[in-house]
Amino acid sequence: MNVSEQIILLMNYLMIEVMTVYRGKLFTSNLTAQWFTEEVEYIKPQENKPTKSEQASIDYIVRHYSIQESVLLWDSRKDEVQPARRHLCYLLRKKWRTYKRIWNILNKNHAAIIYLINKYDSHKNSEKISWTGN
Repeated sequence: MNVSEQIILLMNYLMIEVMTVYRGKLFTSNLTAQWFTEEVEYIKPQENKPTKSEQASIDYIVRHYSIQESVLLWDSRKDEVQPARRHLCYLLRKKWRTYKRIWNILNKNHAAIIYLINKYDSHKNSEKISWTGN
């Protein structure tokens, strides 16, 4: 069940349980708007938060490239950030993360994620060729 279906079920429950009409008067139970807000916050997905494994990859990239995590995850086009972001996308994809999952972590669309991974592959391959002397 996805989040929108859960919210609809919660709203239906709220309408049925919270509001009762008795002899033309509207009575509310002890469930309040604060309770409803807390329930919605509870079921809202935390998709943008990385898991421990994903956070370990982010920490590795931050240490390796000597940049701040906020700069890495922020929408920056600086030249020093791009290689790190490409490397992070590549690592996450190699850990079997979906494009959508990587997209949620980096706040980029799937086309940008595919582009970054392909760009990392092409840079990695060109470095191998130049290093081996071919």
